[in-house]
Amino acid sequence: MKKTLWGSALLGIMLALTSFVSGCSDDDSATNQMEPLSKNTVQDQKGDLSGNEAMSSRFLFDANEVDRLTIITEDGSEINLEKEPLLTEMLGIMDTLTTSATPSTSFDYTIVLWTVHDEPVVMQIGKDVLKVGDTYYEGNTMVLLNDLVKKYAGNLYLKELNIDRVMISARDLGKTKQLSGESFLNMIEILRNAQYLEKPPRLRDPLFPYYVLELDIGGKQIVEVDVLSPTLLSVAYGEEHSYYQLNDSIFGSLKEQISLIDYTPHHVKYLFKTNELRIVDLGDSLPVGEIVLAGEDTDPLEMKALTHSFVRMLSEGKRNSGVSLEEKPSLMLLFQVNDEKLQVPVFRNGFIYRQQLYEREGIFDDILNHIKEKYEN
Repeated sequence: MKKTLWGSALLGIMLALTSFVSGCSDDDSATNQMEPLSKNTVQDQKGDLSGNEAMSSRFLFDANEVDRLTIITEDGSEINLEKEPLLTEMLGIMDTLTTSATPSTSFDYTIVLWTVHDEPVVMQIGKDVLKVGDTYYEGNTMVLLNDLVKKYAGNLYLKELNIDRVMISARDLGKTKQLSGESFLNMIEILRNAQYLEKPPRLRDPLFPYYVLELDIGGKQIVEVDVLSPTLLSVAYGEEHSYYQLNDSIFGSLKEQISLIDYTPHHVKYLFKTNELRIVDLGDSLPVGEIVLAGEDTDPLEMKALTHSFVRMLSEGKRNSGVSLEEKPSLMLLFQVNDEKLQVPVFRNGFIYRQQLYEREGIFDDILNHIKEKYEN
């Protein structure tokens, strides 16, 4: 009797399950075609997903549940900001991307989306690919996404740094000094007020004496800020460079800390005083036969910075090395310092300054490549 009752109950349960599965088969088929979503993307009982929420569901997070963002640069610096308007702008671009089967390990930025439950959603952004979780996305608009994140990171980068110590280095002079007291506080204020430039400036070479600010971030990281000109800064984090404009010249306060050196005419660094530089091609290496770094048709600051870059290369030369040079030089550098004109023949691995031979490996190629880079840009 017990077996008969148990068998009847079991049969009833099986029939009920069959009926349930049959009734749900169409819905299950549709569900199986959808991408799996995390618990945060489950539809709210009060309404359907819409707008950013629907757009972000395919990226395994609910935009409405995001509380804040953290941008982590390639060098590990963290920049914290509110979710808007960056999140909305990001989602507008991300919605145009498609999944990619090509993985990538090269990323410029990591973005952590923190939900209201303090749960992180990690996104990694490269030049050509976006990674969310284990899924990669690609598309022509990836460059827009990368530029967008770079802009927000750049705007806040210097403002977010917790700077404990500032060292000033004058690279062309070989001098360094640590700031303290009011000088330290004034420098922090200058950096905080620097304005991010979305478009890179034409000036890329630092002016003499090539000041560099070495920022100590909690003893864990050193951030170097290149002072390109009295009002222009450059910061490199990873392979990315960001540029900042200052309202007032920073050179005055820097020279108070590290004064200039008045080099004698027999020192190669005397050429930093150059008013004009002519580069004459003695072969067929340059885009043109002669390049003049001066004149009314050029940007004086840019030409001066370019001249200083070549003097910097020459200053790395070593005297009396006994190096054997070619019979003929490849380039002739014609410097004019005040009223004095100086000829500097340049060979493949050396040069002559005031009848003195200097060895500097690869100097011809370095000068040539720098010139070509300027012409290409």
